[in-house]
Amino acid sequence: MPIILKDSLISLGFESLKSSSFIRIMESMLKLLKVPISMAIFCPCDTGKLYEDCCQNLHNGAFPENALALMRSRYSAYALQLAAYIIRTTHLKNPHYDQDHRRWTREILCFCQNTIFHKLEILDFIDGEDEAYVTFDAHLIQDKQPLDLIEKSHFEKVNRQWLYRDACHITHS
Repeated sequence: MPIILKDSLISLGFESLKSSSFIRIMESMLKLLKVPISMAIFCPCDTGKLYEDCCQNLHNGAFPENALALMRSRYSAYALQLAAYIIRTTHLKNPHYDQDHRRWTREILCFCQNTIFHKLEILDFIDGEDEAYVTFDAHLIQDKQPLDLIEKSHFEKVNRQWLYRDACHITHS
């Protein structure tokens, strides 16, 4: 049973439960209390589920059932600074794929550490057997400024695993 209730935190003034700074604060508190982090953190992907009941299994190596689950888990991975997961779930033909994983990891972590992942909204999901598209709006904050990233992501299934192929359309506002 979760020890931290979302409503209680909101009443205490924690409006954005999905920001990476909030998550870092909570992780520190939970480590001091010796409470497993997965017991208490809501998943950043905005399903309303606890992390352990949502994206954690995917981050630990399970295959997502569809491209939508992969997209949500990648958003969570960015929010939780899980660069290895981002790299592992990116198609080799993605234009941003970097063979130098150390450099790519540094770039991902730099982005994550300078971004608050406020909210994820799924706008459309077109499922297919080996190809799928997810359109989403990621509400972010960078340099204390709100940023909406609207993207139509293209996913391909390779050897039974969904991978992020590329973005068909991106809008920043």
